[in-house]
Amino acid sequence: MMYAIDESADQAVPRTQEEANELARQALKKMGAAQVFLTKVRPSPERPYLSPAVMRLRLVPKYHPSLTTAAVDACWRLYFSPVFVMTSSVELLAAVIEHEIWHLLLDHHRVAEKAKIPKWASTVWNIAADCEIHNDEILFKRLTDNGFKGLNYKKIGCKRQRTLIEYYNELMERAIIYRTAASHEVYINHQMPQEQYDFIDQEMGGISVTYKGSKVK
Repeated sequence: MMYAIDESADQAVPRTQEEANELARQALKKMGAAQVFLTKVRPSPERPYLSPAVMRLRLVPKYHPSLTTAAVDACWRLYFSPVFVMTSSVELLAAVIEHEIWHLLLDHHRVAEKAKIPKWASTVWNIAADCEIHNDEILFKRLTDNGFKGLNYKKIGCKRQRTLIEYYNELMERAIIYRTAASHEVYINHQMPQEQYDFIDQEMGGISVTYKGSKVK
């Protein structure tokens, strides 16, 4: 799943089942166009394995408060918010698809199981996984150039690029979890830029709880 300070979160959602179904159909078609863009229009010659990975994905539109962008599961299903898709460019969606594929290629689901990450720390783990993916500065630039305010090692206060486990261990040492009335958890780092901190503090209305988590070996 991708974490970002995302202004599309307050976009109007469908009010009827018919509107929701139609928006989902349009979004599915647009995601298909983004797949074509990623594999045909702007393929990566140095990464020929991306094309079959892109086409292996099963696209699943989904309306859920916790899904504001896109996410994948271990079965290669890519869930996406139709509202996010319809308010984003094809270029951004192509970059989002590539990001989600890297969660699968890097086997983040299996690594999380092996590391026995506690459920309450899943948000921190997911952001660490995003940061590992965004070690690819070209991909991260494609996301940010198209308006997506994602997270990388600089934005979470790390001085250098790290592995997933290294990111997680460092973040757990200085993590603040915001718990909201809706039981959502949003990770805030002490060294995150002030404007991002203010946005989440204002929008989520959470109460901060500091955790000292154990490191993963």
